[in-house]
Amino acid sequence: MNFRKNLMLLFLVGLLISCAVNAHALLIGDAPASYGPAVHTDPGFGSFWFGSSNDADNGLAISTLEQGSIASIDFTIHYEGLGFPFPGDVVSAAVDVWIDWDIGGTFAPDAEKILSFVDDYGVGDTIVSKTFSVPNLGPAGVGMTWLRARLSPTPGTAPTGTIVGGEVEDYEVEVTAAPSPSGPVIPEPSTLGLIGVGILGLLGIGIRQRKKK
Repeated sequence: MNFRKNLMLLFLVGLLISCAVNAHALLIGDAPASYGPAVHTDPGFGSFWFGSSNDADNGLAISTLEQGSIASIDFTIHYEGLGFPFPGDVVSAAVDVWIDWDIGGTFAPDAEKILSFVDDYGVGDTIVSKTFSVPNLGPAGVGMTWLRARLSPTPGTAPTGTIVGGEVEDYEVEVTAAPSPSGPVIPEPSTLGLIGVGILGLLGIGIRQRKKK
C-alpha cells in the first residue's frame, strides 16, 4: 500500500513540475499581422498538437487548391496522454480551419471556415483526412493566400484569440485557376459565313463545269 502511495505521490510531483515548466509556453500563428493573433498556451500535461511536435508547422498535408474542385487535408494529431496511472486515456479535441479565399488579408470567421469537427484521440499519432470544396472566385481568388488550422479543447473557435491547450498552424498556400472548359470548337458566326460562301462558290464552279461538257 505504501509503495502505491509513494508512486502516486511521485507522479503528482512530476505532474506539478511539468505544469510549472510548460504552463506558460506560447504557440502563436505566424501568418501576416493582418490576419490577427492566434495564441495557444500549453497547460503542461495531457498536451495535444498537430504533427510530430508543437514547435513547427508540420501537422497538415494539403492537396492542390484548384478553383471549383474538391481538395483535401490530412491532419496528424498527436496526444501526449496523462501517463501512469492513466493508461489508454483519450482526449476530445476540436479542429477548425479557415482559408482566405478572396486574398483579402483576413479570415472571415464564418464565410471562410472550411472545416470544423470534433473527435476523440488516443495516445500517440492519429491521422484524419477531410475534404472540402474550393470556391471559384475567378481571377480575384487566384494566387498565394493563407490557411489557419486550430486544434483546441472545445469546438467553434474563432480564427483569432487565445486558447488554453492545443495548437495553431498557419500555412501559405496557392489557389490556382479552374481549367478552361473543353469541348468542340464552334466557329464564330463570321467564320461560318465565310465557310458558307466558299462552299457555294465551289458548288457554282462544279455546276458550270458540268454545263460546258
